[in-house]
Amino acid sequence: MFNLYNSFIAMNPHPFFALSQSPALRYGFLLLLALPFFCSLTVSSVWDANEAFYVQTPREMVERGDWLIPYFNDQPRLNKPPLAYWLIAVFYKCFSVSIIWERAVMAALS
Repeated sequence: MFNLYNSFIAMNPHPFFALSQSPALRYGFLLLLALPFFCSLTVSSVWDANEAFYVQTPREMVERGDWLIPYFNDQPRLNKPPLAYWLIAVFYKCFSVSIIWERAVMAALS
């Protein structure tokens, strides 16, 4: 299978296939595609209801010290898997509670 791929690239010297030959170009292209997810993380406020869940729930996890059951406004929030909340809460615990950490983690996960 790998030999078939190499022979296809040898027969079709297209610039797109040159990306697959150089790891530096491949990773640079990947970073270029990921860049829009990290631009303007602080522009808007937290008015969207979904984003409020991802800001408040990890904050309550850190305040309560209860990392097992996520809470939102003192009500258990069990309809979503807690992995994203845990990741954001780790950043809140290590640095501080800030919208930057929530958006950076969510941008990295997307």
